[in-house]
Amino acid sequence: MNRWLRGAAVLVGVGLLTWAVTAVGWPALWQSLRRVGWWVVPIVGFYLVIFGLDTWGWHYAFSTSRAASWRSLFLTRMAGEAVNYVTPFAWIGGEPVKAYLLKRGHGVSMTDGMSSVVIAKTALVIGLLFFALCGLGLVWWRGIGSASLAQVSRTVLVVLMLLVGVFLAVQHHGIFRRLAPWASKVLGSMAPDGVQAHEVDSAIRQFYRSQRGRLALSVGFHFLGWVAGALEVWLILYVLGLPVTLAQCWVIESLWQLLKAGAFLIPAGVGAQEGGILLVFLGLGLSLPIGLAMAVVRRLREFVWPAAGLVVWSRYEYGFTRE
Repeated sequence: MNRWLRGAAVLVGVGLLTWAVTAVGWPALWQSLRRVGWWVVPIVGFYLVIFGLDTWGWHYAFSTSRAASWRSLFLTRMAGEAVNYVTPFAWIGGEPVKAYLLKRGHGVSMTDGMSSVVIAKTALVIGLLFFALCGLGLVWWRGIGSASLAQVSRTVLVVLMLLVGVFLAVQHHGIFRRLAPWASKVLGSMAPDGVQAHEVDSAIRQFYRSQRGRLALSVGFHFLGWVAGALEVWLILYVLGLPVTLAQCWVIESLWQLLKAGAFLIPAGVGAQEGGILLVFLGLGLSLPIGLAMAVVRRLREFVWPAAGLVVWSRYEYGFTRE
């Protein structure tokens, strides 16, 4: 079943990618990409801002006395997000790996690690919801984009809100005891002994009851991470020669992320990212070649940082073998 699901998701992604390239054409795409040049370095480097803000979001998903250092979380998150990038169910595939690396590499208990990744993932999605709501507000207030694009985005947003509601309800009733068998399967030999599902569930519920200030900070930093993504869109489009306002960039990023979230089953979002941005640019009446070129530039960034994350993971594992 899983193999068929993965295969179908890959085929859908390849189909979307083929459609995107065919719709734009290689000559037009290449002409847009030539404008990037050496700007690719600061564009790829700008992701450090986004990643750093999201790392602070994870930092505040721990209670005060149990938080790991920001540097430890940054490196661990690099490794875990690399796993997220290359696996189906991309937003959760690397989360058990993060908890494992925190335990082995930084002495954080598995209970604290697993509860923190669940809380941080929840805060990340809530931050996306706020960010997307602001984007849809700009669509309505400033009249940016077509009515059909706004309707599709509203539909995806409502579905995402329902999923978040279900996710929160499951956490209240004990998410980890339901996910523990899956997490053990993902981790395999890395799965630590002695972790109790009820302890993780209790830690999650206790955090929501007693650490509301830190939860708000976690959501806030993740929200700023999404805002930084809009600034990244502005930077890329500036380099590609398309003058846009920050409001337009906010709308582009929020609608794009909503469409990508709806295609979470596709590994690495292959095709979903490219097809999604064409739909957004089509709805906004912007240049399709430049839109696809922006997707390609971001894809390059998404190759560089996951590759760095896999290097970090390999260094962790090398260190573990020497213990």
